[in-house]
Amino acid sequence: MCTAIKIYSDNGDIYFGRTMDFSFELNPELYYIPAKYQWRNVLNTHDIENKYNILGIGQDVSPVALSDGVNDHGFAVAALYFSGFAQYDGLKKDNTSIIPIAAFELVYFLLSQCASVKEAQELIKVIKIIGVEDSITHIAAPLHWIISGANNNCMVIEKTIDGLHAINNPIGVLANSPDFSWHMTNL
Repeated sequence: MCTAIKIYSDNGDIYFGRTMDFSFELNPELYYIPAKYQWRNVLNTHDIENKYNILGIGQDVSPVALSDGVNDHGFAVAALYFSGFAQYDGLKKDNTSIIPIAAFELVYFLLSQCASVKEAQELIKVIKIIGVEDSITHIAAPLHWIISGANNNCMVIEKTIDGLHAINNPIGVLANSPDFSWHMTNL
């Protein structure tokens, strides 16, 4: 089971980390992706330019699929397995103001565009998370995400059958399935 955690030192430093417990070798690599780098989303609908420098762990599946990372504002994101609960949107070409983002590119997208949890909260209002098969797992991996700012803010993003949820995370921890509300109830 993967687990992500945000902790604070006695002098106020913030640490964000995670385990990556998976049943097969993923062969992850470390990526540095600079600000102003331009890329196209995997669904080939939008050109995106990075606002921030990113350091993350992932695989090159064009564009890179990051499992977790941090940008130069201390904004961090990690994707964890959400089997049995993740329900993604389908791709519809009827609204060009909505940006379709494959679930496996959400970490990269948020890190490239957001300096804070508050900015991410606003940005997810104009995206649709789409289930796209990746070349690593050969499925549309069921994911949910923990996001953390360079302050006390921490949030969980879950896309379930009843919609997209951005949930305040007062404990700074996220594990795999079930959903975050179950984890909060069963601490």
